[in-house]
Amino acid sequence: MTTPKLIRIGCWAAGLANVVGILVVSHFFTNDLLATTFPEVFSQPGNFLILLWGCAYICGGLAAYHVAPLFLVFMVEKYFYAGSWLYWYLQHGDRLAELSAESWLTGFFFRFYGLNDLLWGLFFLWVYTRVRRGAPAQ
Repeated sequence: MTTPKLIRIGCWAAGLANVVGILVVSHFFTNDLLATTFPEVFSQPGNFLILLWGCAYICGGLAAYHVAPLFLVFMVEKYFYAGSWLYWYLQHGDRLAELSAESWLTGFFFRFYGLNDLLWGLFFLWVYTRVRRGAPAQ
């Protein structure tokens, strides 16, 4: 598989992970448990912004070689979410069993969303290192 194709597929995967993931976990923006568990990040506006970031990843993948610095922005955004997860986990990780008992999906999400974002951040860094010099010779 060529690097441009891998980048496009990866950006689609990252985008769909955000879009589909937040729609499912937030129950189409109606999951009050998600919002009350970490309102600084997962309020309704916050969830909508996660959806918009997913759309931006997909668009970035379509023009990757023309917007290389954008992938550094994507990386920083993903590390912000990974850092917010670590903060929440260190402060409230003891609530995970209770959270999972109330909603297995919300509990699962809070166990792993930061690791997911960390991995996508590494992907975006990899993309940046590949596209920063422009399109490959044909």
